[in-house]
Amino acid sequence: MVELVFKHLGNALSQDQRIEIRGIGTWHVKTRNPRLARNPRTGEKVQVGVKKNIAFRMAKDLKFRINSNTSPAEIDKKIEKMYDRKD
Repeated sequence: MVELVFKHLGNALSQDQRIEIRGIGTWHVKTRNPRLARNPRTGEKVQVGVKKNIAFRMAKDLKFRINSNTSPAEIDKKIEKMYDRKD
């Protein structure tokens, strides 16, 4: 099951699609522009082409859970208050 999820994540990212899993975070592809770099061994300047990287941004409630020092029940109450809308 996990392998299947990662396979679909990889396929979507290879097509430059943004992926969001609520409560966990989002993944997207960032394209780095070509640039002039330096070989650290020789000091020679080298042209580096376009590169793509995967970026991940954690969901705010997951970040809150990880950084909180309270019990899981108290965390759930605080997260519910964060999303509580007064219409």
